[in-house]
Amino acid sequence: SGASATRAAADAVAGAQGAGVPEEWAVHKVAIILAEHAAEEAAAAGRSASDIGREAAAVAGAVDVTADEALRTGSLAAVLAMNRHIVITAGKHTPPEHVAKLSLAAAKGAGANGAMAAALAARVGAQTAAELVASREGEAPADVGRSALEAAAAVGLPAREATALASTAAASAVAGARPTGEKPAKITAVIRQAVVATGIPAGLAVQLTAKVAAETVARRSIANGEDATMAGKRSLEAAEASGIPSGEAMQIAGKAAAAAVAQDSARATLGSDIAS
Repeated sequence: SGASATRAAADAVAGAQGAGVPEEWAVHKVAIILAEHAAEEAAAAGRSASDIGREAAAVAGAVDVTADEALRTGSLAAVLAMNRHIVITAGKHTPPEHVAKLSLAAAKGAGANGAMAAALAARVGAQTAAELVASREGEAPADVGRSALEAAAAVGLPAREATALASTAAASAVAGARPTGEKPAKITAVIRQAVVATGIPAGLAVQLTAKVAAETVARRSIANGEDATMAGKRSLEAAEASGIPSGEAMQIAGKAAAAAVAQDSARATLGSDIAS
C-alpha cells in the first residue's frame, strides 16, 4: 500500500543515514532500490507490464525525491524488470517487437509520457532483443543488428534515433557474446557486421565499431592478467581493423586501455575494502 511504501522508504533512508550516508544520496539510492524491488516482485507475480510500471512508480513516489526523479526512477525500474522477466520466461526466441512493446507498456504504466516512454523502451528493448539473438547458436552478427533495429523501431521512435540506439545495442551484444581468446581483428569484424545491419551511416558505423571493439579487447586483455601496454597494443589492433584512420585509432585505443586499467583497479580496491 502507499502507507507501507512510505514507511519502508523512511526506514530505509534512516538506516542509510545511520550508516553515515549523506541524506541526499541515501534518498536517491533508496528510491532506486525500492522501485526495482517493487517492479521485480510485480513481474515475478505475473502482473501486466502496465501494472509493473504502476507498482514501481508508486514506490518511487513514496520516497522524498522530486516528482521528475520519481518518474524517471519508476519508469526505468519497470522497464528493466519487464525485460529481465522476458528473458527468464519467454526465452531466446522472443520477437523483438514483443520485447519493445512490453517495455513501452511498462514505461507508460509508470507515468512516462509518449516520447520519454518510447526512448526508454527502445533503448532497453533493443539491448535485450540484441542480446537474445546474440545468445542463440548459429545467428549471424547481422541478425543481431536487424533485431535490435526492429525493437527500436517498434515503439514509434524517429528512424535516425532508432538506428542510433539499435547500432549501439547490437555492437554491445555481439561484443559480449564473442568467445574468450578470439583475435582482436575478428571481434572487430563481427561488430562491424552487426552495426552495418542496422543501417547506420558508414562513417558512424566505422567509429562505433572501432570504439566498441577497442573497449572490448582492452577489458578482456586486462581481465586475462595482461599489463596496460599489451592491452593498448591489442586495443589498437582492434580499432585499426575497423578501417578508421590511424590517428583516431590510436586515440580510441589509448582511452580504451586507460579505462580498462582504471576499472580493474577500482574493482580491486573495492574487493580489498570489502575483505578488510
